[in-house]
Order: sequence, then C-alpha cells, then structure tokens
Amino acid sequence: MMLKRMTLLAKREDLDRAAFRLHWAGNHAQLALSLPGVCKYVQNRVNEELLTIPEARAFSVDGIVELYFTDAETMKVAQASETGAVSIPDDELLFLKGWSLNIVETVGPHDHGGTKVMIPIKVRGGLDADEVTEKLSSASKALSSLETSVNEVTSSHSRPRLWSEPVAPDAIFVCWFKSPAAAKEAFYPGTDLHNALIETAEVASAYLCDPLVIK
Repeated sequence: MMLKRMTLLAKREDLDRAAFRLHWAGNHAQLALSLPGVCKYVQNRVNEELLTIPEARAFSVDGIVELYFTDAETMKVAQASETGAVSIPDDELLFLKGWSLNIVETVGPHDHGGTKVMIPIKVRGGLDADEVTEKLSSASKALSSLETSVNEVTSSHSRPRLWSEPVAPDAIFVCWFKSPAAAKEAFYPGTDLHNALIETAEVASAYLCDPLVIK
C-alpha cells in the first residue's frame, strides 16, 4: 500500500509567488525526485483562499505537497538519506517560511479532473472526524462537485528551523468542481458547504489549487 505525505508550505515573506513556485518546481523538485521510493509527486499551488475559519486564525498555506512512497519503510530510508536529512531541509530555507508535514490515509481517489479545492480542517472538540468529513462530502456533492476525497491525518511533524502551523489538521478534504467559478460559488456564505464548515471546523481554510504533477 502506498504511503502518502501531505505537507503544508508557507513561502518566505521576501519572495513573491512566482519566485516561490519557480524554486519549488525547479531545484527542490529535483531533490525530492532523487529520494528512494518516491512513486508519485504533486505540487498543489494555491491560487486563491476561498474560505477561512476563523478569519483571524486559519491555516497559512501557499502550496500543498502530495508525495507518495511505495511503503512506510521506504519512506524512513528516504528521510534518513543525505538528501532527505540534509539537502532538502537546507534547500527549504531558500524559499520557505513554514513547513507542516502530515502523514495521511486516503479514502477516495487521489486524482480527478476539474478544478481542485483542498481544505485542511481541525474539527471542533467533541465532534467525530469521520462524521464531519461525511457531512462535507454530502454538502459538496449537493453543490455538484465532481468527486471528493478525504485524507485522514495519522501524524503531524515540523522542521526545527522552520515555522509550523500551531494547530495540526485532523484531515485534508479535497473536492473537484467543473470550473473555478463553480468552486468559488460552492463556498459562498449560505451554501451547504460553507454552513457545514462553519458548524464543524475549529480551524479550516479552503484553497483553490493549481496542481502541477511532477511525477
């Protein structure tokens, strides 16, 4: 079974979006591809934030990595390699302010056509995470989403030299829509999806993403 890592990235404040993406897709991507056991690699570039809960204290994300390994043991070997332990962390300092790694188990497809929206969510205390993600899936489909996927977070990690999100997500919910306009409309105040997030999330951000498939 493939093991999937989803990392929330925040760019350095002195870099504009273009410079951040150029470095991420260039030198950094080549380093990641050289890790043993990498079988799939997608860079989800954030184009727009569609919703934040609460407005003053949500996630701060400029990109979300989806990095797949053949299995957990191979990932451990990759992390312990010189590239994983030294070269990649050193390179991150050149373009990142923040790095928050989440190991996930995915329910649903990894990919689908259409416009992609990714929603890291910290569920309100006392609520069941599975019930919340089912509610989000139902709300998305009621708004004609093409497909949904739930990435349940099993563990979260930080980098010693980089900032990390103060609140780790319980899940990263993904939905695909037929167009950017349809995706934006799904998060307007009063929609089923907007209301479901307001009711269930302690912290959440919905990001309209432009996926770049590296491998």
